[in-house]
Amino acid sequence: SCIVLFFDTFIQFAMNQSKALIRTLKSLLRSRHITYADIARQLDVSEVTIKRLFSHQRLSLQRLEAICELLDITLLELLQYHARQTPHIAHLTVRQEQELVSDPRLLLVALCIKNHWSLEDILQQYILDKAECIRHLIHLESLGLIELLPNNRYRLLIDEHFQWLKNGPIEQFFEKEIQARFLGTRFSQEGRLRRFLYGDLSAASLQKIRQRLQALIQTFELCLEEDKMLPVTERQSVALLLAMRDWELESSQALKRNCSDNSPENNASSR
Repeated sequence: SCIVLFFDTFIQFAMNQSKALIRTLKSLLRSRHITYADIARQLDVSEVTIKRLFSHQRLSLQRLEAICELLDITLLELLQYHARQTPHIAHLTVRQEQELVSDPRLLLVALCIKNHWSLEDILQQYILDKAECIRHLIHLESLGLIELLPNNRYRLLIDEHFQWLKNGPIEQFFEKEIQARFLGTRFSQEGRLRRFLYGDLSAASLQKIRQRLQALIQTFELCLEEDKMLPVTERQSVALLLAMRDWELESSQALKRNCSDNSPENNASSR
């Protein structure tokens, strides 16, 4: 009975909160050529009643089970199919990123919802009024980042491996406005770490380092996923910067024998 109660509560929550689940169910019904009349016979009610149930987007667990039986699927299979059909974006377009960086407050709200903050969390932490914050949420829905739900709640539509565009507006904004200040601060405080390593490595060793860095990125993303349901007060905003490239001091490069800038021709011209 507890399991039935749990499923009833869960299904009713899903039906109340997401129009997308109804669309998924309708899509399955159309693909199987099942009409409202077929469902009405299955549930032993009138076709008008079925139309009203779908239009109001409220179905009891028993009726949903009966419709799933008509589709020859289980409730779990319906939810799994719904999850697969739900759009999740891996990155934004250049235009969308430009919209975010052009409005600092919109960008702030976008970063908050990316970290699963509620509207109440944002209002408690930042000097934004409710109407403005809701306006930004509507804007983010128009960009395809979220689906707005009743009571100013939302469903995040970005992929778990979502990334900003390489050299896109967000990364350029980071390099111009944030990177220097981020690296320029002192890292001696508890909880901070900064290491700069330099050395000559083989191709095999470079590949090993890249794999370890990728594993660290995955660990960071896993921790984000595990902690997203914790209250905001129990989480701390953290930035992790990883970078690796071929590198040498400019003063050292100028002394290299194969440096074009140090060639006899360039030296002669400079004289």
